[in-house]
Amino acid sequence: FIGEVDHAVKLNYLQNAKALIVPSSWGEPFGLHVIEAMAVGTSILAFPDGGIAETVKQGGILCSDMDSMVRAMSDLSRITPAMCRKNAELFSRENMAKAYESLYHMIISGAEW
Repeated sequence: FIGEVDHAVKLNYLQNAKALIVPSSWGEPFGLHVIEAMAVGTSILAFPDGGIAETVKQGGILCSDMDSMVRAMSDLSRITPAMCRKNAELFSRENMAKAYESLYHMIISGAEW
């Protein structure tokens, strides 16, 4: 355990990691840490918990339990840094703003969401 680190140290760890392991089971609503890791090309090994299942997609491997997470470590080579980065870019501020704007227009026009 390292504890809290500043942005530069965190970035160094993420850029040099084989994967970010996320054994979360508390209903993670989004997982900015997952997006940050993928943005620098680092794969994710995670349980499909809360919003993490939506954010990982092509940037990592979703695992059903700890044993499958251990086995998935040998499959990390099939996920390239470019795949991770491309997946992270889906969650840019611009894309999020466009999605909200689209949703607002749907609601204003009377569509159910």
